[in-house]
Amino acid sequence: MVEIVSNNKRKIYISAYFKGNVGDDLFVRTLVKNYPNEIFEIYIEKEFANSFVDLKNIHIIYKNIFNRILRFIRNKVSSNVFLGYPTHYKAIIEIGGSIFQQIEKNCELSKERKINMRLSKHYFIIGSNFGPYRNKKYYEAYTEFFSKIEGVVFRDKQSYELFKKLKNVSYAPDVVFNYPLNKKNIKTNSVSIVPVNLKYDRRSNFKSLDKYNSAYVGWLVNLIEYSLKKKLKVNLISFCNEEKDNEVISLILSKLKHSSIKHISVYDNDNIEKKIGIIASSKYLVSSRFHSMIIGWKCQINQIVVPYSDKTINVIKDLYPKQMSIKLTNLNSKEYEQIFRLANTMPISKLRKYELAAKKQFIYVDKLIN
Repeated sequence: MVEIVSNNKRKIYISAYFKGNVGDDLFVRTLVKNYPNEIFEIYIEKEFANSFVDLKNIHIIYKNIFNRILRFIRNKVSSNVFLGYPTHYKAIIEIGGSIFQQIEKNCELSKERKINMRLSKHYFIIGSNFGPYRNKKYYEAYTEFFSKIEGVVFRDKQSYELFKKLKNVSYAPDVVFNYPLNKKNIKTNSVSIVPVNLKYDRRSNFKSLDKYNSAYVGWLVNLIEYSLKKKLKVNLISFCNEEKDNEVISLILSKLKHSSIKHISVYDNDNIEKKIGIIASSKYLVSSRFHSMIIGWKCQINQIVVPYSDKTINVIKDLYPKQMSIKLTNLNSKEYEQIFRLANTMPISKLRKYELAAKKQFIYVDKLIN
């Protein structure tokens, strides 16, 4: 839908990572479902919009040449008649997880944040962690940025500790603890694996991850072979094709015996609810993606977490230090029987506590809307 002159006073503009990443799409879906009486707007490439077309209170503007030109003009001139101009909106909510990574030595705010900060009256950050960052200038730049917007809620205590002196900064467990799940999934004798591509080179910690790729893929291949011997069905689930998770799945398949592949199901282009349903129906879960771990907790699936970043390690420390996890540096273990025996999940009492606490991710937005 295209608008040139738009009365967006009631709409809330969502700034997010719209690249088909299950975790980020769950962020947006959770936010929109949390405020059914509000109208939200997103600006997105059509190929990544499928995760949101079922939501009744979201207005989708597709990225195309016409809209790109309008946004370019909008950013160059001080006029509020163009599509997507932030001053037209009730609020701007930037929602995402690892959205404050310092890439190389760049210490500046993104162009989009500068525009939003200058032109919006109500600007919120929800669900993020801070870093990794390389120097003090980056930290200072974002301290100033956070102090000038309406509210920031981090999802890990380490990030909160960095900025807790600011009165508009808070902490709550991850947004996706609020996501409503379908309770009707039937359990199957299966293990679902949500891998990550360690060779994806646009992460800030790519150089430290790349060296583990061979061992990581080999470990997963052996785990799959062991699972099949134990008559477990195997599901391989890509959480982000844009970040090449589907390619690491293809690599894993290429290293398996031909006779094994027919017992493996791959879910890469399926919608979010399908992928969550597959996880929810599994007996075991192997999580490398952060939000597969959160979904595993919510679905009470015994899981083994193989984290690739500090964001996952920090949240395990914050919420459930007893979670079975294996560092990339320790993938030499081939004791798969013991690994499955130690697989565990967060107790239901803790889960309910964190689901309630996670509602505080919306504490500043609630003040505006309510």
